[in-house]
Amino acid sequence: DPLQDGTTVRWSYADLEQKSRAVAAALARRGAGLGTRVALVLGNRPEMVAAIFGVALAGGIPVPISTFSSGLELADLLARSAVAGVVTQSRLLGRNLGEEISGLVGSGQLPFLGWCDVVDDGSWPAQPSAEDAERVEHRRTMVSPGDPGLILFSSGTTTEPKGMVHLHRAPTLQFWLIADVFRRTPRSRVWAPLPLFWTAGITTALGPTLAGGGCFVLQETFQAGEALRLLERERVTEPYTLPHQATALTEHPKWASTDLSALREVYGKSV
Repeated sequence: DPLQDGTTVRWSYADLEQKSRAVAAALARRGAGLGTRVALVLGNRPEMVAAIFGVALAGGIPVPISTFSSGLELADLLARSAVAGVVTQSRLLGRNLGEEISGLVGSGQLPFLGWCDVVDDGSWPAQPSAEDAERVEHRRTMVSPGDPGLILFSSGTTTEPKGMVHLHRAPTLQFWLIADVFRRTPRSRVWAPLPLFWTAGITTALGPTLAGGGCFVLQETFQAGEALRLLERERVTEPYTLPHQATALTEHPKWASTDLSALREVYGKSV
């Protein structure tokens, strides 16, 4: 149940599967094969979720990249991860990500980078044909839990960021384990502003909510006032935040007047 460009977009689990399969079909048409690395440079928007699962369905390896990276840092991360392509958006917080990354394709600076798809131009991903759908299903059955399934970069706090390769099995198991720890169920409505290019965003926020059958409420970029509106309107049961985000919520002028009566699970890091 994400908020996209000021307009609420609601996806069912069936919608997410359909979108993810469409992403997988688009990648297959791009020539992506087993183990092909695809960078995801996106904010917390619905296409990011579909891209994570879609790349995996196609047999590829999603590589979420921090949108906080400077131009030089971004180019370096794309080069070191040896991605074949990038999925990004045209703009984020005033930055022309689409133009910036498209300009790297064919520049010689990134010899493995062959394409860049921009998700918000209205044409991505295209509706797959019956042949595309069959190709994706065949690929899905050929991907093993022991195949590489996700690359996450460390923050690089003490040195350069390091890319860590995870097999499909590892994050999937963590989704189920964390869902049990946090008691995520179909009644859970989780709002988490943690970026999905961080391990916490994927493996403790998004994945476990889906594993528990709950509703995940996305906010593309964190804004305290808008977040309070989402918490109230969407009847969120669990806010999953970092301490500075929780502080921004409690210090916002609308905090006292926001109806938070639906909250059921509020943990130490959220208060």
